[in-house]
Amino acid sequence: MGKQTKYSKGNSMKKLVLALVASLALVSAAHADPQATFDYGSQKDKTTGALTDVLIFDLKNKVYDYTSVDLLIIDKTAVGTNVVTNRFEGGVTVSYPLNDIIDVYIRPSVGYKQKSGSQSFYYYTSEEGVKLELPYDFSVAVGYIYRNSFDEANKDQLGTMRYYLNYQATPKDKISVGRFMDVSGYNQANTWWAGYTRNF
Repeated sequence: MGKQTKYSKGNSMKKLVLALVASLALVSAAHADPQATFDYGSQKDKTTGALTDVLIFDLKNKVYDYTSVDLLIIDKTAVGTNVVTNRFEGGVTVSYPLNDIIDVYIRPSVGYKQKSGSQSFYYYTSEEGVKLELPYDFSVAVGYIYRNSFDEANKDQLGTMRYYLNYQATPKDKISVGRFMDVSGYNQANTWWAGYTRNF
C-alpha cells in the first residue's frame, strides 16, 4: 500500500471535502436515485466503559435494479479526551428479494481511517444481512460486518452484529433506530444509534 501518514486536521478536512464533492457528483448522476442518511450514536467500550459520540453521513445512489453505490463518512469523538477518529468508505450494496417481505443483501467496501496522533491506513469491510418487511410501514434487519486493515499490523480487525428497526414515515422519509454489537476483534464496543434517511 502507499505510505502511511500521520493524522492531521488539514488532511482530515481535505478528505472530507473530497468525499462531499464526490457525493454531489453522485447525486447529479444521470441514473440518480439518491438517498442521504444522518445517524447519531453513543458508543461504549466493552472493556473500559469509555464513551464515544458517533456521527455518520451516508449518501447512496441506486445504479441498477438491485445495486447501489454509497459514500460513507464516520466521525467519532471520544468523550473526555476529544480524540477524533474519521473513516471514509466507498461501498457497493447488492440486495435481492427472496419474496414480498424478505430481502438479502451484501455490501463490500474499502475505506481510509484517520485518528488523532496515529498513522492513517486503508481497510476493507464486508456486510451480509437480511431485511424483513413488517405491517404498518415498519421493517427490521440483521447484518454481520467484518472489517480489517489491508495491513494486519494496524490491528483494525473487527466483527460486528448490526440490528435495526425502520419506520417509513412517508415515501421519502425514514426513521431508524439500531444497535451495533462487536463480537470479535480489537477494541470491541457496543453502540446505540438513531437515524434519518431522506430520498430525493
